[in-house]
Amino acid sequence: MSTAPKDPVKRRPYAPRVPPAERREQLLDAALVLIGEHGYRGASMEAIARHAAVAKPVVYRTFTSREALLMALLERERERAFATLENALPTDLAGTTPEALLAEAARGLLAAVQTRPEAWRLILLPAGETPRLVREQVEQGRALVRGQITQLIRWALTQRPALEGADPDIAARMLMAAGEEAMRLVLTDPDTYSPDAFAAFAVRLLGAVR
Repeated sequence: MSTAPKDPVKRRPYAPRVPPAERREQLLDAALVLIGEHGYRGASMEAIARHAAVAKPVVYRTFTSREALLMALLERERERAFATLENALPTDLAGTTPEALLAEAARGLLAAVQTRPEAWRLILLPAGETPRLVREQVEQGRALVRGQITQLIRWALTQRPALEGADPDIAARMLMAAGEEAMRLVLTDPDTYSPDAFAAFAVRLLGAVR
């Protein structure tokens, strides 16, 4: 009595070999998408492997742990974010006004958020979902940005006698809080909140203080 041949075991296709640097970027990109869609909890090593269409050992050969992968991702995105901030925050103040400076910074930064929303969600996710090591890195980045903004505010205060005596550090913290809320709104409801709308509001608000 003959028996029917068994179906061959289906093997998962091997991921094509790519240079280590390219594989690293591929896995970081996969993690970034997963975090944007599902939060940090959704970016497990298994989920990252599945999204990148590779076996899980490939992920562990590239990054020794999930923490190492997340830190590499944050470092990459933080460097890109700082480059964006440097472009958004004017350094040449000759011939400008506080209103023009604030409008240019708001428009440039919020437009950058719209261009790479997944990256900014990485930084702006609720703190409760963010691993401790990531939160610490984000706070260090905020401190550096706050220092830059404080210097710009010191200059702006010299242009507005009505604000004489105002604390630049407090002003920088309040401006950053408002800016981060604007970034969240641009991410979550771009049809209602646009970079131009925030820039126009900032000009009107600051223009009322002489």
